[in-house]
Amino acid sequence: MAPSHVLDYIVVRAMCIIKTILRNFGICSCPCCRRCKQEVEMLNEEEYIRVYEIYGECIKRTKAYRETNETTFSETPVDELFRPVVEEYEKITGFKGFHHNAIMHHRISTYGQPCKNCGIPLRTPRAKMCAACGAKVYCTFKSL
Repeated sequence: MAPSHVLDYIVVRAMCIIKTILRNFGICSCPCCRRCKQEVEMLNEEEYIRVYEIYGECIKRTKAYRETNETTFSETPVDELFRPVVEEYEKITGFKGFHHNAIMHHRISTYGQPCKNCGIPLRTPRAKMCAACGAKVYCTFKSL
């Protein structure tokens, strides 16, 4: 590993440890993913870009594998080919056991603020109603 990679890894692990400590003391809680139906660590834009780039590389590797081996999609070891996405998400967040496609939905900017009624993030930043509990949302965004 190059020294900059080591430093990046140390910073990511330190952030993960700090988030875990804050979560354990009830100071910080993770948003609940409406797709996964559980609390997960959402990716900020910088983290998401890193995971998205790896995801794109995995798609290319999958296509190359299928062309080289002349296999159907069901015969392709997709989970193995997309393992780098899962590993990067685990490295960033400390959360394990997510499918690579589910990870791509853990982007904080695609969700709105937590609902004041139930606490689940709104589906979009411009949502007018909470899809989880049906509560109305009053003016959470600015008009242009």
